[in-house]
Amino acid sequence: MLSNSADFTKTFEVYFSGVQIGLDGTSFTMLQYKDTLDSNNPPKLLIKVVFDSKGKIAGIQPLKRV
Repeated sequence: MLSNSADFTKTFEVYFSGVQIGLDGTSFTMLQYKDTLDSNNPPKLLIKVVFDSKGKIAGIQPLKRV
């Protein structure tokens, strides 16, 4: 699903960073990336990456605005 939603030949930059709270109350570091050429606000496509406490990727989710 992710490979169909985003063109990874483009350059991405951090758009937003924060903390996501899991259902059990665990905190995860969350970064949202956008295409550097996307001047829309908010961007048309964001890629949300969630990291666990060891810095490993716990989840990736494309967020596409239509």
